[in-house]
Amino acid sequence: MKKLAILSLALCSAFSYAKTTIQTDSRVEILAVNQEINQIANTGKGDLQIENGQNQLLVRVTAMIDTNGGKEKFNSSPLVVTFDVSDETLLLETPFAIRDQRGVNRYNKNPNIKVTSNGKDVETSVDIITNETFALIKDYNAMLATYNQSNGVAAISTAAAATVASTTASTPKPVALPEVEAPQKQTKPVAKPSSLQADFLAMTPEQRQEFVSWAVKNLNN
Repeated sequence: MKKLAILSLALCSAFSYAKTTIQTDSRVEILAVNQEINQIANTGKGDLQIENGQNQLLVRVTAMIDTNGGKEKFNSSPLVVTFDVSDETLLLETPFAIRDQRGVNRYNKNPNIKVTSNGKDVETSVDIITNETFALIKDYNAMLATYNQSNGVAAISTAAAATVASTTASTPKPVALPEVEAPQKQTKPVAKPSSLQADFLAMTPEQRQEFVSWAVKNLNN
């Protein structure tokens, strides 16, 4: 009876900790996931743990490539990777080593990610995000949620994705500014023609010539 109780406790413990482990090589960076990621203690650098079942990751490929001027970092466009596994350890790798511009060009022709479990390929759905509208989104969780709304080949519809979508900032509405009336141009009072004529006739010839010269210069003012 005691052995049966111990066995039952062990089985319950095993089921309560049944999860999927994610490992990556140094060239694959995980940007976001459709659920909370928990660090697994003492299981190797970069190992992550997520719930079993359908999952979705947002990743990108990075590499330090050789150039004529030295080294340059390559960052691929984000990749959405969807899979459905349980109690497995998945390894995410680049399909081949990227060391120079030729490797970058080769990758860009067929951007992809290699996912294996115990050396065997894992069935995945992979899609690349190249839409320029995503470039304005700096929050990778929001980017993943927005992608799922687009019904892409690697999209999923889950409560977790909906939760992330609710945190996406809404587009601010334009604020109507109060109209400001343009200041009216002030004009100087103009003397009546009769008074101008009288003043002009009262001038000396020299004064009349100076007045005419002044009037011509200020005709358009």
